Amino acid sequence: MKRKLPERILLVIALLLSAPASSQQATEMIQRAGDDVARAEAAKRQFDATRTERADAWNANPSWSSREETASSQLAEAKLRLQVGKSQQDLIQLTQASAVAMQASQEYEQLVSDIRAWTSPVPEPEEPAPKPPSNDRPIKTDDPPDLTGRQGETTIVIPGNTPKPPAPRNPLSRPKTPPPDLYAAAGALFEGEYATSLRLLATTQFEDQRASAHAHLLRSAALFAMFYVEGEKDQSLLERAAEEVRLCREADPGLEPSARFFSPKYVEFFHQKTATE
Repeated sequence: MKRKLPERILLVIALLLSAPASSQQATEMIQRAGDDVARAEAAKRQFDATRTERADAWNANPSWSSREETASSQLAEAKLRLQVGKSQQDLIQLTQASAVAMQASQEYEQLVSDIRAWTSPVPEPEEPAPKPPSNDRPIKTDDPPDLTGRQGETTIVIPGNTPKPPAPRNPLSRPKTPPPDLYAAAGALFEGEYATSLRLLATTQFEDQRASAHAHLLRSAALFAMFYVEGEKDQSLLERAAEEVRLCREADPGLEPSARFFSPKYVEFFHQKTATE
């Protein structure tokens, strides 16, 4: 889009059309046009230096090239009109040289400002990969994951990072390593993807009794959270959550949600359901 000519240039044009040129006018216009062209050349040098310094910004914005071509053409035109105006004492050419040179200066200066202001887009954070257990403290590989949570969400705590839960009243067989499906379902629950967690556990059968108990605890927590997320309307979600509590206690009577990690409301729900058995 072409810029409007400055009022000073419009006034000069009007004077030129209404009065014959004098030697003094020509001298003044030659000086003025020369100054405007010199400023445009200085702006171009500043632009060239900035483009080299911030090559990353320039390369990331190919649309700027057309603006640079426009400014370059304007500067070349201004220099040509200045040359013709000086040789022929043509005030119209000198006035147009000033106008075009000023447009080139403005374009170069705006390009410099845009290049300096540009910042590289911040990439979306990637999903962190599960970290291996820390070597800072001894880890018993026969312990399953300790699943914990707060109101509306559940987290999975990597073994060794939290105090070991109390031993169950009735010792049960334990897997040497937690089942991957159990980790995946707990991770989905941690992200608030309750339906995904339930789907991952729907078709998975755990041979180990303790892992099965944790799976029931996950299902119960997910169903309980969904009840509140969906507006506390679907009572069947609470009924299913209560059934999962019952199955959890059948699989491992010693497994209980920790009040340190689970939401108080869910801990209360869990205990209410176990008390009615």
